[in-house]
This record gives sequence, C-alpha cells and structure tokens, in this order.
Amino acid sequence: YGMFHLVTWAMVRAFGSVWVKPALITGIFIAIAFVLVLPLVEKGIIKLTNRYLYASIYNSQKTLRSLTRKLTRIVDVLKISSLITETVHEVLDIESVRIFAQNSTNHCYHLVHSVGFESKKNVSCDLEECFFTRWVRHFKKAVVKDELQFMAMEHRHRDKGAEKFIKIQKYMEKIGGEVCIPFVVKRELIGFLLLGAKISRDAYTKEDIELLETLGNQTAIALENALLYENMEQSVEDQTKEIKAKNVYLEKLLAMRGQFLDIASHQLRTPISVIKGYVSMLREGDYDSQTPAEKDEVYRSIAEKTEKLSHIVRDILYASELDTGEFTLKEQDIARFPIIPYVSKIVSMHQDEARVKNISLTFSAPGDALLVRASERYMEVVFDNLITNALHYTPRDGKIVVRVKPFQDVVRVEVEDTGVGIPKEDQPGLFEKFKRGANANSMYTDGSGLGLFITKELMDGHPNGKVGFTSELNKGTTFWVEMERAL
Repeated sequence: YGMFHLVTWAMVRAFGSVWVKPALITGIFIAIAFVLVLPLVEKGIIKLTNRYLYASIYNSQKTLRSLTRKLTRIVDVLKISSLITETVHEVLDIESVRIFAQNSTNHCYHLVHSVGFESKKNVSCDLEECFFTRWVRHFKKAVVKDELQFMAMEHRHRDKGAEKFIKIQKYMEKIGGEVCIPFVVKRELIGFLLLGAKISRDAYTKEDIELLETLGNQTAIALENALLYENMEQSVEDQTKEIKAKNVYLEKLLAMRGQFLDIASHQLRTPISVIKGYVSMLREGDYDSQTPAEKDEVYRSIAEKTEKLSHIVRDILYASELDTGEFTLKEQDIARFPIIPYVSKIVSMHQDEARVKNISLTFSAPGDALLVRASERYMEVVFDNLITNALHYTPRDGKIVVRVKPFQDVVRVEVEDTGVGIPKEDQPGLFEKFKRGANANSMYTDGSGLGLFITKELMDGHPNGKVGFTSELNKGTTFWVEMERAL
C-alpha cells in the first residue's frame, strides 16, 4: 500500500498526472519490474530475518545439513553414532540423545552411544524386539510422542485403534523418548535415534522433524555401509587368524616330522646295520670256525634286533592311527576279562630282559578275582610300553614292581621302578609325541618318544580310562593306568 502511494506521488511530480499517456506507459514497466523483483526482495528479507531474528533455527539447520555430508566419509559405527548423538544434542539443545543399532545375532537393538541419559533410571541399555520396534519398523517415519495422543483420538472409533497409540506413547515415556527417528534400509529397521525433550521445553517443530528425518535417511545409509565394512574387516581378521593358526600348526607338523625322521632313521639304522653286518659275516663264512655257543649269540643278536625293528614299526603304525586325536574304542572291542592273570602273563614275558640287567621284576596283586572292561589287544600294548620303559630306564641291580590295586569303580595297575626318574621341568607334556626326559638318552639312546603318547591315547579311548605318574629324580618313577571295573 505504501509502495502504491509512493509510485503515484512520483508519477504526478514527473508527468503532472497519472492518467496521461507517458505516465500510463511508465506504470506498465514499473508493474512488470515490481513483479520480477518482489520475490527476490522477499527471499532476501526472509533470509535476513531467519539469520538475525531466528539465529538458532538457521544455525541448527545449517549444522545438521553439514552433518549429513560428513556421514558419507565415515565407515566406523561408533564414530558415526558419536558424531550424530553429540551434534544433535548440542545443536537442538536436547536433554538426552541415544542411538541404537540392531544386533544381527539376536535381533536386539543395543545401545551404541548416548548423551545425557545417565540420570534415566528406567532406561535399559538394550531394547529387545517388541511392539515398539515393530511399530517403528512398520511406521518408517518419525514417531513423535506428543502426536500419538492426537492419533489415538483420530482412531478412537476403530477396533482397538486408539490402544496401540496409547501403548506406544506410554512406552516412549518409559524409555525417556520424545521423538524416535528410524534408520530404515531395504524395509529393514537397522537402528533408530531416540531423542529426549528440549531443555527449553519447546515442542519439536515441523522443520525439526523434517530435518531429523533427512538426517535419519543419511544415517541409515552410513550405518549400513559401516556395518558392511565392519563385517568385511571381521571376516578378513578371522581368515587371517585362521591362516596364522594353520601356519603355526603346519610349522609344528614340520618340526615333528623332522624330529620323527631323525628318531626313526636312527632307530631303524642301528638294528638294520647290526643285522646286515651279522648276515654278511655269516655269508662270508667268518663264523664257520666258531663254536655253536658263539653262533647262537649271533643268531640271538639278529633275533633281538629284528624284534626291535618290529616294535619300532608297531609304534609308528599306532602313532599314525592315534594322531587324529579322535581315537575311541567300539563296544565290540571291549571285553570283560580277569586283569590279574592278564597282567601276570605280560610281566612273565619280560622276565628274560630283566635277568639280563639283573633287575628284580616282581608282580603283586590281591587274592580276589578282579574283572575289568577294556580291550585286551590294546591293554597289552599299554602294559608292554610301561614295563619296557621301566626296564630301559632302571640301572642294573634295580627293582621293578607291578601292582594291581582294586577300587570301587576302577582297577589301577602301577609300574614302580627305582630308575633315573624324570626331571620336573620335563614332566609337563611327557605324554606328547617325541617327548623324552633330558636324562633319558644317558640310559637308553634308542627311545622313540612314542610309547607314552600311544599309552595316553589308548587309555583316553577306554571307558573311564586314565593314565598318570609320579616321579622323583634319581629315585624312581611310578606310572599307573586305571580301567573300568566290571562288577
């Protein structure tokens, strides 16, 4: 109105009247210019007004728009969550802000980052899948607590229509939320932003909600990218760990292979060399002039070395069979048999070897008949290993006692010797492959380090089977095994 009077006054001064022809033509051009310029002037006035009279609104929108651009450059879930919560909390002057992300394992929404929620006693750290999260997923838009009351009134005539809005409103009050901004990707709710009340107690404006929804869309994309990146990193890390573990295992296998070849080649070479030497001498007639007793000694040595080769091959085959760590006995392999005569027979088989070293090898057992549930085939290997070890590592004129001890549920067989004993530092891992005491080579150089490994694996495969030992350096060792007692 003021502009109209100003133009009229100017035209009267210039042309003497507004109705003259020059004034009318000028008026047409002024009108066209006014129509073109007015929107630009109006826009500038509004911008200046928003900047200086509503500075907080202008700055908030500017900051949040800048935030959406930053999100595209971050691929860390925690950093994204921290940036969003702290920026929104500061810019909109909100009491409390929380961000939740879905846990792919249990579909629970766990708290990733929060600001200002420490004083909320009734707020849990995680939100399980419930009617609230299902509603947010279905609604796919900002949920404003104050609007739920009006929505309930609009749906009051529908069957239970108002109840769900009241229920959501009460739940938001319980968890301390005024506004919930969902993060939806491909129709899936991957998380949400939960905002408390403004410190000023002002209501959230339409512009606030629209801006927060835009932020929510950008956050959803950023979170999805971050989660994909995180999963990829975890997958790479897991594969790297697996490769490293396999490398360690392969290195261990290679070391064991080298150790095995060293021991096996030494053990095989020695008896083979002896047998080869004796056979060559016999063929060349070197023993033709010898007495029968001397010839018998040669034959005995050949038989002894052949038996040793047989034991070495047996140990290698057993170790190969047991190397998987999954050895178990089948029910048909297990039998009920009297243990006392069984062990007594095995002890008798070693008496000749004991007499050669003048070792006292005795057997002690109670008078009662004792039955066990075990494999006769494999228990012979176990007792043979334990008694043979005792003979190898007990000096001349020593003593070895094999005892049978019954208990309520098991029967224990002990092999006690007065040998060199096992150093304490060598006792851990003694049942591992190729493990031998540091002092073992001084007594018996041909040990393979497989006997106790085989014994342990065989006993572990038995029902209630156990093996153990006690030892004192330079005083002796007692190895024991336990089998299930058959009642």
